[in-house]
Amino acid sequence: MRERLAPKLRELRQRFAGDPRRLSEEMSALYAKEGTSPFAGILPGLAQLPFMWLIWRVATHPTALAGHDLLGAPLGQQVAGVIANYGLISWPVSVFTAVIVLMALVAWLSARSIRASMPEEQPEALRRVMPLLPFGSVLAAAVLPLAAGLYLLVSTAWTAGERAVLAGRPLRA
Repeated sequence: MRERLAPKLRELRQRFAGDPRRLSEEMSALYAKEGTSPFAGILPGLAQLPFMWLIWRVATHPTALAGHDLLGAPLGQQVAGVIANYGLISWPVSVFTAVIVLMALVAWLSARSIRASMPEEQPEALRRVMPLLPFGSVLAAAVLPLAAGLYLLVSTAWTAGERAVLAGRPLRA
């Protein structure tokens, strides 16, 4: 939908460049006519919030993940706790490092995809910030328990793969 509306939005921006109020009204009317919103792409991300909250509650509950691990790394601990308990050079820290490195790779691929798909008429500030957003999950994995980091890794990898597969398909009106 965004790609289909891009030429019309570009025309509106050129036509009403000197009148921001009128530009806003015309853009709102165009989105209403097309039955969409500039915020339509945000809904899938917001839909994940209840699951993230649940993962956070489970991963931070004192007994929920007690005794459970992934390749020797405790699922309920954060990187700092693992370093404090096992030392910086240890197998559990290596597991955390692998998860974070994989998340950084997925974030880098996602950032490249976002950068390539952004229309030229996007504001410059948005063009700079949008490719950085996938790296937020890498930062989150560094402070969340391993279980939440695994959830983030799987969900971001799934989303990146889904976008890669769907990007080659033609848009339907």
